[in-house]
Amino acid sequence: MNNDKKALLKKYLICFCVGAGIVFFVFAIKGFNINVTVLCDAFTTAGLLMMLFFGLLFVSSEGVFISLGYIFKRTLRFFIPMYKKDEETYAQYRERKSENLSGKGDSSIFFTGLFFFLVGIVFLVIWYQTKGG
Repeated sequence: MNNDKKALLKKYLICFCVGAGIVFFVFAIKGFNINVTVLCDAFTTAGLLMMLFFGLLFVSSEGVFISLGYIFKRTLRFFIPMYKKDEETYAQYRERKSENLSGKGDSSIFFTGLFFFLVGIVFLVIWYQTKGG
């Protein structure tokens, strides 16, 4: 196995361990009284948290938060009299900050979260089938 496949496998293994940790945390909150509803809650929560975290990583890697950083910097400059004075425009600031962006999120987080979410949906379907409704 080459290094790229090992690195990808390591990413998925770490994501799976994080998801399993979230599932275990939900079990602990529910008092380890494990039934179908708790399984549904645990896996759905883990999946949604991981997919939302991927969304936050993706949005931040696209440069959405650059404008917030510029606004915060300009606000500090306005209210703090001893703050370093430089007249950098927003276009210059965005260009300087855009150089460091990777441009992509880590898809292993999304797909592992999707796996946990789908397992939670399966438990939800099982719960509805056993409930009789």
